[in-house]
Amino acid sequence: MAALHPFIIVPLGGVIMILITIFQKKPGRMLSLVGFGCMSLVMLMLLFIGFMVPNFKMILSVIPFFIAGFLLLRAHWKREEVRAE
Repeated sequence: MAALHPFIIVPLGGVIMILITIFQKKPGRMLSLVGFGCMSLVMLMLLFIGFMVPNFKMILSVIPFFIAGFLLLRAHWKREEVRAE
């Protein structure tokens, strides 16, 4: 029953959505953004805990995920700008 907790199911769904977009010929923008948002739930919780208990290793371990997320958002915005032109 512990595996059915929302903090387990929602990020797992996000990982599955990202895996689906990886294997698509034309990746869906919305599916990858929702998948990233679902995975962000756990990472934001880890970041919050890292700030509550001053643990800099925990804070630093979350930063690469958010850098990758920033790059994902930037890539999707650039792709949308290219389509508009």
